[in-house]
Amino acid sequence: MSGASGAVFTDAGLLLKRPYSTVGNYGGAIGINVGSNAVVEATGANSPAIYAISYGNSGGGNGGIHRGSNIAIDIAQGATVTGGGGDLGTAITAVTPETVTINNAGLISSISGNAITTASAATIVNNAGTILGDITLGQNSQFNNQSGGIFNSGAIVSLSGGAGTLTNLGTLNP
Repeated sequence: MSGASGAVFTDAGLLLKRPYSTVGNYGGAIGINVGSNAVVEATGANSPAIYAISYGNSGGGNGGIHRGSNIAIDIAQGATVTGGGGDLGTAITAVTPETVTINNAGLISSISGNAITTASAATIVNNAGTILGDITLGQNSQFNNQSGGIFNSGAIVSLSGGAGTLTNLGTLNP
């Protein structure tokens, strides 16, 4: 948890520390580091392996100002992040009104085939490892498949709804 608010997952969904319409629900900066040779795995239906949310309402009730902070996710060389099956199973899901940055030197995949999903003002993915599957990235997206990087895409490669950029200096297998 980060920032001045908090949330927990329940069978009914996401439960905020304060009601959504209450001023003061906002997320702080999130930094996730998956170390060398570490394994993060979610095998259940609709399970994300990494689920990062920095989001809330910090003004004027319903329809107020939506705030959050940057999310940075670093996957080290030799690390593996694997999401679950089902429509919502992803290796990485990130939500913020700010920027999501994912630096990958390991392996990102999921049973469902959904590798990365973000909803953000900007998403930057730097891949020097391997990413297997679909990616659906928020606004102002950049996907940089670096030299030595392997991107075995699924059927969906959505970068800002078609307005993002994909730069490939590695291996791209659609």
